[in-house]
Amino acid sequence: KEMMQMAPNSNFNFPISLEGDRFRSGNYVLDLTAKSGENEWSWTREFTIDADDARKLNREDVMIDNHANWWMIGSIVLVILLLVVILYLLIQKKKARVNEQEQ
Repeated sequence: KEMMQMAPNSNFNFPISLEGDRFRSGNYVLDLTAKSGENEWSWTREFTIDADDARKLNREDVMIDNHANWWMIGSIVLVILLLVVILYLLIQKKKARVNEQEQ
């Protein structure tokens, strides 16, 4: 970001975009450089994000699509129903053959 202002001895939360990707738990390193005119400040900070924090951050991230994939769910349900119908028809056909052989 450019052209931001900040009062002396203050701090603020600076969002870091993952461009729609999810946070993964693990160790991270932040390299930050702030410039103002001729002045320049640099910080390096190592931090860890555990699995619970990653889940919480991913739930709060508005850039991540957390909605269910209804096409995939519908396709799976349709395939399961199709298999059930085919299995039912095969069982009925087998019963019909057994009944014919008994007569």
